Amino acid sequence: MVIDNQCEDGDEQGEQEQQESDDNDEEVEKPTTLGSSFDAGALTQKLQELRRLERDLDLVVGSLKRIRSMNGELLLWKRRALEREMEGLVELEDLTKDCENLSHRVKMNRRQLEQLKASKN
Repeated sequence: MVIDNQCEDGDEQGEQEQQESDDNDEEVEKPTTLGSSFDAGALTQKLQELRRLERDLDLVVGSLKRIRSMNGELLLWKRRALEREMEGLVELEDLTKDCENLSHRVKMNRRQLEQLKASKN
């Protein structure tokens, strides 16, 4: 009987060691695989797709930077045009005042001329 117990203990110990060995094998396999749905070809394809998307994104970012720069230039041109327009409006306002002054002087000169004519007659 002693022998049987030793055999049973040995069997249990062997089973436990086998189980630990299997557990260790699973632990080693887990980090090296990502699951059954992924394989090297699929990962390579995904990587290529990500690189293509990255290039596309770089192109979009570059385009947005150019558009932003162009918008800045357009705003600067508009600002300069508005400044010139404002200067033109100021000049027009000054010319309008000059014309009003000249018109008033012409009226005054006509009155004086009429008064001179009336005083001569």
